[in-house]
Amino acid sequence: MSYIEFENLSKKYNNAEKYALKNIDFNIEKGEFVVILGPSGSGKSTLLDLICGFEDITDGEIRIDSKIINNIEPKNRDVSMVFQNYALYPHLTAYENIAFGMKIRKENKKEIDEKVKWAAKILKLEECLKSKPKNLSGGQRQRIALARAMVRNPKCFLMDEPLSNLDAKLRNSTSNEIRNLHNELKATTIYVTHDQVEALSMADKIVILNNGEIQQIGTPFEIYNNPSNVFVATFIGRPQINLFDVYIDEDSIFFGESIKFNKPKEFNSLNKGKYIIGLRSEDTIKVENDNEDFIEASVEKIEYLGSETIFYLSNNEMKFTLKDYGLNNLKIGDKINIGFKFDKANIFDRLTKQNIRSK
Repeated sequence: MSYIEFENLSKKYNNAEKYALKNIDFNIEKGEFVVILGPSGSGKSTLLDLICGFEDITDGEIRIDSKIINNIEPKNRDVSMVFQNYALYPHLTAYENIAFGMKIRKENKKEIDEKVKWAAKILKLEECLKSKPKNLSGGQRQRIALARAMVRNPKCFLMDEPLSNLDAKLRNSTSNEIRNLHNELKATTIYVTHDQVEALSMADKIVILNNGEIQQIGTPFEIYNNPSNVFVATFIGRPQINLFDVYIDEDSIFFGESIKFNKPKEFNSLNKGKYIIGLRSEDTIKVENDNEDFIEASVEKIEYLGSETIFYLSNNEMKFTLKDYGLNNLKIGDKINIGFKFDKANIFDRLTKQNIRSK
């Protein structure tokens, strides 16, 4: 049996026309790091509120360690929340912030001291314990919030966009700390974010939400390489996946009115008709051999990102991107012959937008 279970969970706020969450149904194993990913308004934070008990459940059940928690008071649910804005008491020192919950629960002073120092050592906060939040950096404040959650030793850590107030460098280092902390504590963690890079780099499993409904559940590899539909395909990956409206017949693929490729063997099972093909920018390739199928395209924009370069390309009928990992001397306005790794393509139904090809 799974450690945390969501069974047909739904939430509809009073006077709202639509459900904030609808038929959420998935499980989390003990020790998993699960990222809830989606755009603003998709229901991510609402899901955390239902787990915490900050909001009432409209339909369905949540079980933690086989126990239904729907009607259990928030303080008795044995979960710890790390908020986006840290939620530290400004008049208390770091030590006092970490110890606050234990003091409210009237835990033994010696035990409180041991737990605070244990958490501070793991998170490298020992030199900050006497300081108040205003004298600490954003990264230190976030680690204090993590330490406060740690000392409860909860059944589950809940994290609501904990890195969104940090700069790029701190986001990277703190995300590593959070993941390392999860591994060290063998914790079960539910982490909410709208940032796909955080999700792909941190998660054991990703749950993608949109408009309150689950779009796909899978590992980072599965989500990136086999998106369940066009929404997931375009939401994950930078630059955004290349999408092409195509017509496929017995022998060929037609892009627009005049661009024609020989039909690859990977597409032999497809019926004749209209489809959407999704190809990542790294699966768009430069063609050196004139005997191969290719499209001639112009370079419209270049993004140099150090280890990789992204080229924004166009011809008369289509625009797309190419990601290149080598050195090159292409300039804006240059012409380039482009081909595609069709064995890497995702194929979507033109009407339902669902992926119809399993790679």
